[in-house]
Amino acid sequence: MNSKTFSAVKLEKLLRLQKLRITKAEEQYRTSQSEYQKINGAMLQREARIKKMRAEFELLTNLHSKQGVNELVRFSSFAHARKKWLEHDLERDEYWLKDDLQELRQAEMQVIEKRHLWLRTRVHKERLQLLLKDAKTSKSRHIENCLETEIAEFSALDIRSL
Repeated sequence: MNSKTFSAVKLEKLLRLQKLRITKAEEQYRTSQSEYQKINGAMLQREARIKKMRAEFELLTNLHSKQGVNELVRFSSFAHARKKWLEHDLERDEYWLKDDLQELRQAEMQVIEKRHLWLRTRVHKERLQLLLKDAKTSKSRHIENCLETEIAEFSALDIRSL
């Protein structure tokens, strides 16, 4: 693509179209960033929940092993039930954390892809602006050359012969 094959008018239309493409690409990039941050936030919350459950599970395990069974008679059934519940929830959340991590990686790839698209459209716009500038400069040079030629031809005419 060079400035000789496209007129300034066509290049201006292409430039307007490219500006719309940039706007759309930027919106997609921002949306993908927002989605990434949302997934990352949910993953961090899940990690915090897992950490809290592990601490509680460890506390119950240590309490049960350190205290005598006689002292825990009143709470042993509660502690056992709570440990079972924590085991189940820990297993489930750790499984979901793996899914979250995979989803986060996919979202990160989307961010990279959308950013690349946005940057490509911006570069393309800059190229079009340069082509437009070159086309306008070339056209003005052409007009200037034509005017100089006409002036030279007019000057060369012998006014007396008219």
